[in-house]
Amino acid sequence: MSDCFFRSDNGDFIATEHTQGPWARGFQHAGPPAALIAHAVEAEAGPMHVARLSLDLLRPIPIARLRVELTQRTGGKRRRIIEARLIDRDSDQTVISALALLLRRCDVATPELPSHDPKAPPEPASGEDFTFDFFDGPVGYHTAMQSCRVSGGPGCGHAQMWMRPRMPLIDDSAISPLQRLMLAVDSGSGVSAAVNPREYAFMNPDLNVNIRRYPVGDWVCLDAMSHFQSFGLGLAETRVWDSQGVIADAAQNLLLEPR
Repeated sequence: MSDCFFRSDNGDFIATEHTQGPWARGFQHAGPPAALIAHAVEAEAGPMHVARLSLDLLRPIPIARLRVELTQRTGGKRRRIIEARLIDRDSDQTVISALALLLRRCDVATPELPSHDPKAPPEPASGEDFTFDFFDGPVGYHTAMQSCRVSGGPGCGHAQMWMRPRMPLIDDSAISPLQRLMLAVDSGSGVSAAVNPREYAFMNPDLNVNIRRYPVGDWVCLDAMSHFQSFGLGLAETRVWDSQGVIADAAQNLLLEPR
């Protein structure tokens, strides 16, 4: 079987080494489990649009056997709210609690309005290959994602980085556009860190993504900016692009401390 982030097994998902995160051995980067939650939500959403995903990262996410459980909080033809829990099967603890806002789709004639979005980032072909250098191991999320930097980078406080996965999310299944977005968007804080990632950790206890539309094509670009305060907190704000324009906006609160 080819490489992937998770292998399915009787309703559970077994994380592989390609989910390894930057802060501690044996624990995941939040991108793959965020995409795993998106996978479960999409299956429940049907024709509705996943307009917002809000994740609370309750504890470090082990590279282990996981399960996603869904509960409908509210339901209707125009709006639904689904609660998702990502559970570590070994400890039976919830490691991520998430809320998904689903909205109905319909065709609506609207006038053409000027765009107020900033200038689009350069295409990935104009950038340079990039690998996050603050991961300790030779294999992990940093090698499972292809990254192309077009401006800035870790330590700069602002960066524009195109990203795409090198492998499927689950087994050999194709990655959906929403899963592709969620795999990358948690990296906004990492690509734009205003401090040296080898000297400081800046773990995010949450991830909030407002989704205008799903991405087109393989690549998404994180146009990210990070801000830190002297009392050990920060915020990463990320505008996400595809080849046709802005697709989402994300925010991550950050806990800053020396490594």
